[in-house]
Amino acid sequence: MRHADRINRVALVAAIGAALMASGVQAGVAAEAQPQAAVESTTNTKPAAKKPASKTANQPPKGAQTLSQIVVTGAPTYSGVTRLAASFSITSLTRDQIKEANPISVADLLKQSPGVYPESSGGQTGANIEVAGFPSDSGSPFATFELEGMPLFPRWSYFEDAMLRLDDTINHVEMLQGGPSVLYGIGQPGLIGNFILRQGTTVPSGDVGLTWLSEGGERLDGFVGFPVGKNGWVGSIGGFWRQSDGVRDPQFKADKGGQLTLTLAKDFDNGSVLFYARALRDHNQFVTDTPIYNPAPGKFSDWPGFSPLTGTFGSRADQHQAWQVTPCYTAGCTPGAYNADMGIGRGGSIRVVGGHIDFDLGDGWSLSDKFQAIGGYMPQFAFFSTGQNPETLGQFISDTASSFGLPAGLAATAQYTTGGTPSMNEQVTVQNPESILEHPRSIGNEFHINKELFDGNTLTAGSYIAFFSDTLVGHEGWNQLLQAKTNPTPISVSLSDGTHTYALTDSQGLFSQNPQSWMEDTEKWHESTMAFFLTDTWQLGKWWLSGGVRFQHNRLGGWLQNTSSGDMDANPYTVYNNQSEFLVPGSTTYTYSKSAPAWTLGATYAFNNHMSAYARVNDGIFMPGFDDIYNNPDVTVEKIHNMEVGFKYQAPWIFLDVSAYRRLFYGIPYTFQSPTEIINLLYGSATKGVDLQAVLRPFAHFS
Repeated sequence: MRHADRINRVALVAAIGAALMASGVQAGVAAEAQPQAAVESTTNTKPAAKKPASKTANQPPKGAQTLSQIVVTGAPTYSGVTRLAASFSITSLTRDQIKEANPISVADLLKQSPGVYPESSGGQTGANIEVAGFPSDSGSPFATFELEGMPLFPRWSYFEDAMLRLDDTINHVEMLQGGPSVLYGIGQPGLIGNFILRQGTTVPSGDVGLTWLSEGGERLDGFVGFPVGKNGWVGSIGGFWRQSDGVRDPQFKADKGGQLTLTLAKDFDNGSVLFYARALRDHNQFVTDTPIYNPAPGKFSDWPGFSPLTGTFGSRADQHQAWQVTPCYTAGCTPGAYNADMGIGRGGSIRVVGGHIDFDLGDGWSLSDKFQAIGGYMPQFAFFSTGQNPETLGQFISDTASSFGLPAGLAATAQYTTGGTPSMNEQVTVQNPESILEHPRSIGNEFHINKELFDGNTLTAGSYIAFFSDTLVGHEGWNQLLQAKTNPTPISVSLSDGTHTYALTDSQGLFSQNPQSWMEDTEKWHESTMAFFLTDTWQLGKWWLSGGVRFQHNRLGGWLQNTSSGDMDANPYTVYNNQSEFLVPGSTTYTYSKSAPAWTLGATYAFNNHMSAYARVNDGIFMPGFDDIYNNPDVTVEKIHNMEVGFKYQAPWIFLDVSAYRRLFYGIPYTFQSPTEIINLLYGSATKGVDLQAVLRPFAHFS
């Protein structure tokens, strides 16, 4: 589903001129990026001098891609490395280029890096992200989101992309594939998307944008930079607020919330510091399966009453629900309930604080320290398709009554939950309303100390330490009988033999049957990562050599609460809850501790200042997570061996970055359930491919 803020929009992005100038603020929007007119004529490939990159000098150029651009992601020193000298593939986008890409989410923006495919799994967040050459199924195990060089969550999860929203507070993004990513941060060898914040200005300035949405909604964006005092400190405040009915209108707000970011920074003669705080509270409707009519192979059309482009199972009638979660054991008792609001959708209420300190200590010494802490809640309320969908109401009653073991020939009574009687020939669908509420917390630090051993050679030692945890409460065991149309009304059903009445669903159209694992789930786990690395970079004439080693130790522990199944209310005639799953006292505990090394070697040869070639080889690791050890407590560390070569070229009419790779994978875990047991396997794979990014500029003002 494309996000409502990016569909059929009429946008107004205006400078608040008179009002801001009256208060001494210069207002406006950044000029559109212009292509670089020519490339440099010298052959000096050495990156920026070893001095702190200021908040202005560290920004990427406004042109299209340039080999003289300095990138900091994957670099051992905070002064960064030029793209010409880098022996890895990296893509950088300015704020203007991000706007031109018009991404529907942060995950969608990653497709600007070659070989990356983000698949929207139901909304603005929770995308499945595939990185070419890396085996994965769902989620984004080989894609990591960073803010100012620190992972938003140090463990792969389904909610990491939901922790970040794009707005005017993002200055630029750097996307690194492979290469030295095995050394720094969490050591994830796939894709790193590093989002760099926009900082304050010594002269008050800002911009405001207002977007009206044709589907019923509005969005306000803004950013203001300003000096703080008279001693060189600068600050900024910016963010967005929005609400929308959505392209798929659920009869409540499909998107609602906002984000606020503050920064405080200062440049010193020998260094710079940045502190930031970011608060997100944004929720979006999450839409999964939709019915489509398929009368013959290759023939598809709209299901009557449900447009695949605008339909949704959300409605006022099914927004608020009460799910039975706690059994009671006396006749006529009422089980304890969990009140669910499907209008919450998927999103986040997250707080992030962090910063970094960069200083040149003199005599060839420099240091960099990055730190970040995160806490909050990540909810998900969504419908997932289940059962034979759609089918007639009469067929549903017959099939479901039989699955519950009820006798044939019972008289059926059906009723809309808002009043009225449906026809037995009405098309209905069974949806699974789910709630997953996660409470992630993390604190991390990455430290680099650098020493220039001799001219052109710099040795870096450092560490990455992170402590993080997650508490999850999930309710996934109830099904709901709905009309098979947009904005449906639930249907309740009962059966009678003339003496007894069997409630096939409750009054909300809810029923539970055939309990499975994870229908009710409470888990809590914690993990620590401690890594130490040593790297060396050496410029030797036209050669730029780099290499490094990393040693990482992960310690993981957690528990999963026990479950049982049975009748929720000691009433055999409330059939809908006679086969339910529920939590019971006690838990199963898991622990895991493992260490593993990683290393990389790279070399770049600069033919001149607008052409270079590189080769790199690295061994990376992928540490198991809680889900992995739940399935197999003895799972091994996955290892990835990567070999790649690349070529970069820049001329007034073209920018070219092409690379070829071969990747070998060892110890990939795979678990499946046979009729009698859970089987755990390990397998390996080999992939190869070519990544290409090119910007063509055949004539002025066109690319």
